[in-house]
Amino acid sequence: MPVLKRIKNLASFGTWPRLSAVLGLLSSDDRHKWIRTIGTKPLRHVSLEQTYPWFSFPSIKFIENLLTPEMRVFEYGSGYSTLWWAKRVADVISVERSREWLDEVESAVSNHHCNNVRLAHFSQFVPGTEEQICAVQSAASLPALVHAYSALAVGFSPPYDVVVVDDIFRNEVVAAVTSTIKPGGLLILDDSERARYKPAFTYLDALKWNHASFYGPSPYHFHEKQTTIWLKPA
Repeated sequence: MPVLKRIKNLASFGTWPRLSAVLGLLSSDDRHKWIRTIGTKPLRHVSLEQTYPWFSFPSIKFIENLLTPEMRVFEYGSGYSTLWWAKRVADVISVERSREWLDEVESAVSNHHCNNVRLAHFSQFVPGTEEQICAVQSAASLPALVHAYSALAVGFSPPYDVVVVDDIFRNEVVAAVTSTIKPGGLLILDDSERARYKPAFTYLDALKWNHASFYGPSPYHFHEKQTTIWLKPA
C-alpha cells in the first residue's frame, strides 16, 4: 500500500472557522453526503447507507479503498462508526464508557441485525472527559485504570486488521495496541490535529510506521478535523 507513505493534509478552509467550513463542505465532492448527516436521526433510526464514522471525509474515502470483507476491527469509542464498520468487515469489537450511549448503540446494532458486532462496556472510570477523570479519579487508582483501559484490545481476541483510537487517553492506548495489529494492518487516530496527541506520532515514528494524515470536513459537524492512519510494517 505505497499510497500510505504519502501525507495528504488538505488545505484549511480559511480564517472563519465555522463559516469557511460550511463553504468548503458545500463546494466539495462530499457536500451531498455531509448535508444528509446534518440534523440526523437517532442512531437506531439511521440507515446503514447514511451512516459514517466521525472521521474526516477524505480519510473515509481512503479507508474504504483498503477494506476487505474478512477484516477484523477493534475500536475505542463506539457509535456511528460501529455500524459503518459492521457493513464492511467480518468482525467488529467496540469499547464504550458511557452506559447511556452504549444502550443507543446496542439498539442500533440490533435494529440493523449487525451480528458481527461485539460491544463492551468499560465502567471503571468516573463519567466525563479525560480532563474530568484526571481531576476527580483517585490519583492512586488512575494509572492502573488507564493501563486496564489501554490494554482492552490485548484482552479480547487479537490480532486485528484495524484498531481505531477515538476516545480518551489516546496516547496511552496507541502505545498499548501496536502489538495487537497484524503486520500490514492499520491504526487510526481521529482528531489527530490536536497537539496533545503528538506523543502518539513520536512513538509510532520511532517504530518506523508510515502514516497519512487527512484534513477536511467530517460528517455530523460544522468544522474540519484531521484523521491520521498508520500502516504497521509487514
